[in-house]
Amino acid sequence: QEWQQVVLVLRSSAAGADGVALNRPLAARGNRQLAELLLRQTGAAEALVGPLLAAFGDDLCAYLGGPSEQESGGLLVHGDGSLEGAVEVSPGTRIFTGGERAAIEAVAAGRASPLAFRWFLGRHTGLTTGEGAWRAVACARPVALKQCLGLPKPLWHEVMELCGGECATLSRLEILKRDDLPSEDD
Repeated sequence: QEWQQVVLVLRSSAAGADGVALNRPLAARGNRQLAELLLRQTGAAEALVGPLLAAFGDDLCAYLGGPSEQESGGLLVHGDGSLEGAVEVSPGTRIFTGGERAAIEAVAAGRASPLAFRWFLGRHTGLTTGEGAWRAVACARPVALKQCLGLPKPLWHEVMELCGGECATLSRLEILKRDDLPSEDD
């Protein structure tokens, strides 16, 4: 379901944007099958599965990034540019992808928290705002890197409220339809 997804754009072209949905948790604990899939694109999955599971344990947070490329392997998103293999998504954002081996080693050595890393399976490809299904907005680094597990307010609503105007109004209307979230009147 694409409704109320917050997608981090990783690259864009005339054909559209490619990115990962930040607010579709898939798992909050690792297992061998998930680890193998997340590490498939590294070329060293077999060697890294055990260290990944040992380092991240029950704090391996995986997300469903989108409907495309789900079998291609995972994508690691984080804020640590010092990791070997890390590539900045866009200059100045301080949001990075890659560096899987270095991330595993940093967590295992206690130099980083497993919750500082988000693993994604699948991508969104060819996104456009032309038909109104998607809206492009700037997003702060802390919002983009936030884990979306057990938030008091869903990330989509938080982003829409930060945008203000008609986006905030739409969020308020959607909250009124739900009985599992407090409205601003409560």
